[in-house]
Amino acid sequence: MHYFTVILALGLCACSQASDVSDVQAPVTHLEAQGNLESKHALGCITLAEAKNQYTPADLFPAIAACVKENKLAQAADLYILARSYGGFDTMRVTDRTAHQAVSVLQMQAFSGFPEDTGKKMHEAIKAQFGNATEHSRICATLRQLGAPDYPPTYMLQHGMEAFRSGDGSSKALAEDFNAENAWNEVLTSIGKCSD
Repeated sequence: MHYFTVILALGLCACSQASDVSDVQAPVTHLEAQGNLESKHALGCITLAEAKNQYTPADLFPAIAACVKENKLAQAADLYILARSYGGFDTMRVTDRTAHQAVSVLQMQAFSGFPEDTGKKMHEAIKAQFGNATEHSRICATLRQLGAPDYPPTYMLQHGMEAFRSGDGSSKALAEDFNAENAWNEVLTSIGKCSD
């Protein structure tokens, strides 16, 4: 019983002191590595046919947002599938797991200013593209024609902790002996739902 009283007294003491501490504003430092989530191409609302394999998800998500603003949801859905495919590929070749959230952060940034129902509308548009055999076939053919990403995934590398751990401020956390062809085929199957 005495032990419980001492623990309770210490807990109450800590709580009363915590209220005094909450009034203190600690300085917050925001650190960001150069190249983190950086877009290199300002695209606007492009079609999937206009896309290039040099466009990163950091380029594509703002393009998706532009298409949504123009109410071109089918175009936005096409670009979303491409952005997620390229992001999936990059996740396979970037070994710094802390960097893998880059694509999700880009998606959140792209849709942050839209009404709440935008996510549902996009989900329906993507579902419609996958559900329409002609559209899905066109998307898969375009993904195959574009091929795997042809860019260094700096936007993702610089998003992870390895960018801060390296001496020069840049991450080099890429998989050794990475088989791009196998990875791209896996992405086509898992994300694009493209069969042979």
